[in-house]
Amino acid sequence: MPHTNHRQVASLHNVDSPPRDYPDFIGGTSLASSLIQTTMLKLADGQRAVLVQAFPAVGNLGIGALVFGQFLRQQPFSTMLALAGIGIWFWFVGLAVVLSGEGR
Repeated sequence: MPHTNHRQVASLHNVDSPPRDYPDFIGGTSLASSLIQTTMLKLADGQRAVLVQAFPAVGNLGIGALVFGQFLRQQPFSTMLALAGIGIWFWFVGLAVVLSGEGR
């Protein structure tokens, strides 16, 4: 078996949210309970920079395919597909904005 070098791509950190941080929170659900320990992905600065550059391009592909691509097909224009394309664009551009501010 050949020897391969592995390097850490990202690290996972456990984040505890004690109930005192959310006094108005009503517990009882398994997914929304503040007692559940969650995992947060920590990205390196270089990884974050790559994602900040790539996410708007992915959003542009989504809006291009679902909005402007409709003019290339021989079916009526679909408002739902157009809204989905616009939503995809906002989602990925929003993620890029959020990620660009995390490194500070």
